[in-house]
Amino acid sequence: MKFKTALSLFIGFALSCCASEEKTKAESTEKVATEGAAKVLYVTHEPGQYHDYTGQRKIFEKIAAKQTWETTILSDSYDGLIKRFSEDEDFAKGYDVVVYNICVANTTDTLAAYNVMKQTTEHGVNAFLIHGSLHSFWPTFKAPRKKSKNLELVPQGLGKGEVDKKILDKWTKEHPGKDFPVWGDFCGCASIKHTKKSPIAITKLIQHEAAAGVPDSYTTGNSELYLAYYKMKNVSQILEGTVGKTSTAPVLWEMPYDTSKVMALTLGHFTAEWEAPEFQSVFVNSINYLAKKEVAAEEK
Repeated sequence: MKFKTALSLFIGFALSCCASEEKTKAESTEKVATEGAAKVLYVTHEPGQYHDYTGQRKIFEKIAAKQTWETTILSDSYDGLIKRFSEDEDFAKGYDVVVYNICVANTTDTLAAYNVMKQTTEHGVNAFLIHGSLHSFWPTFKAPRKKSKNLELVPQGLGKGEVDKKILDKWTKEHPGKDFPVWGDFCGCASIKHTKKSPIAITKLIQHEAAAGVPDSYTTGNSELYLAYYKMKNVSQILEGTVGKTSTAPVLWEMPYDTSKVMALTLGHFTAEWEAPEFQSVFVNSINYLAKKEVAAEEK
């Protein structure tokens, strides 16, 4: 596939496909349009503090090059991406699927969270959340780690979300009439912690297009099992993970959200995981499923 590389709205350099130097943090890489191709927006921030988002973005580009997707990459610094979310309420409009590979856990920018959710709720763009994306926008559904004497928590959303009343009051004042963005509810399975890094035993719970190409059970290399804080009632679990004898949690699931869908895959902490055939199979098939395109891999 031929790519065309263009400058993003942020400061950056355009990089040709044969160049060896690093791509800039702010860029937009788009494939030459193929008639009927799925339009996929991949969103990340680089370089990443706890994750190798640059390495993972490169692997995504290799995966995308083998697919018939029309692909755009939106990448910036941590703060730059949050600012983009907050200021651009239509950043994913017109795409079939938006893939989030981010980790913005402690930001209190609730408008950023609202606009990310808006791409799915109002623009109808199906969302695919990868790993750290689940551990994002915590202040919209969980209490701060250090509770002050004056902290008042208010229940929010359809799950077990709790919000600092000051954050909720600020939202209500600045955005009257708009629902408070509860990120945990949007994710389907909210998470606020994970196991220690170790192999995860994966079990396929149901036959699903997104899990085509992976065995009914297998074990990953070192990874993090994200533990569920709460789970929405309309979540359909596809893969489940177990660490040791006591820690079991959803690993891959889908959930209808308004007229669209949200899918999430909690694997992918280490860049090496992205090279695993099982991970790539789930990743590709999930995007094709969300884009309502033919699934690439066949069931083994």
